[in-house]
Amino acid sequence: MASNDTDATADNPSDQLLVPLAFLRLNHQTAIRGVTRFQALIFLAQQGGLPSDPINHSIDEVFQFTPHKRGPYSSTLTETLDTASPHYISRSEVQGAETASAELEITDDGITVLNANAEVLPIELIQVLKLTKSLYNSMPVVELLDKISAAYPEYVSNK
Repeated sequence: MASNDTDATADNPSDQLLVPLAFLRLNHQTAIRGVTRFQALIFLAQQGGLPSDPINHSIDEVFQFTPHKRGPYSSTLTETLDTASPHYISRSEVQGAETASAELEITDDGITVLNANAEVLPIELIQVLKLTKSLYNSMPVVELLDKISAAYPEYVSNK
């Protein structure tokens, strides 16, 4: 796979760009609502899901996660999403029942970059991302974070 820096150039994109782009492209380009959900889903993909999941593999550690009050957090993933927006990832505000959240989708330019670099993404990585997104993208974020907190308490901070 490509290097692990946040360089989001189309000529030589990093894994830190390709993994989020692949994640957004999978499952019929279903959007991901909320950066917290995105963080949780990538974390689960790197962990191989929850203990009871049918996910048999995990992806390599592309993002380092630290404990946070709302669950696992990667500042590098946040920076990658910010850098990739709006060129490769589009963000739109969606009003929820209580708060607004960002809905993240891959752009046409993002699809072009991903397609041009698809050979560097192992099939196992794609399978884990696809299964993780299938299992958890539609789950309410509070329930998702509760499940992560129960399975990985070391990634939840009381601060």
